[in-house]
Amino acid sequence: MLTFEPLTPHNWPHLQTLFGEKGACGGCWCMYWRLFHQQYEQQKGAKNKASLKELVQQGKFLGVLANDNDVPMGWCSVSPKPSLVRLSKSRLFKNLEDTEATWSITCLFVNKDFRNQGLSTQLINAASQYAFENGASKVEAYPILPQKKNVPPVFAYVGFESAFRKAGFEEVVQVSPTRSVMQLTNSGDN
Repeated sequence: MLTFEPLTPHNWPHLQTLFGEKGACGGCWCMYWRLFHQQYEQQKGAKNKASLKELVQQGKFLGVLANDNDVPMGWCSVSPKPSLVRLSKSRLFKNLEDTEATWSITCLFVNKDFRNQGLSTQLINAASQYAFENGASKVEAYPILPQKKNVPPVFAYVGFESAFRKAGFEEVVQVSPTRSVMQLTNSGDN
């Protein structure tokens, strides 16, 4: 039975299992957008894991886990945009609106056994709903626009534009040949 739930101290072990020894990708532990570059590089691996766990224990809004009968299948990071400090310094995204009412989806991670089955769109829907239930007026994302058919998963961590379109997001601006900014506004029906 597929369930979606916010990351909490209770389900932290599920995220650990999903991310594995490498912390999802190269010791990231979903801290890439939450830290400035130098700090992120200095604490790759165990220190990033400890930082994320501390945020979980503080009750911060971090994202949504997908589980099937307690088997972790996927993760979608969604947080209030101001808490994602690297976005404000990004050459592609620094000039975008930055308010507490805007939340950002910055990472999708799906267990390799469950990829290409539509789980990304389901995670995006669940993360958006979670954001709206907690005060977001819009959810923003920064997906890739693939230039070739097979994109290595390590480069697809922000998600594909097609998955966000299926979830009702609309493109606001294309910031490079391979990246766009997309948004979903809380219409009250979401």
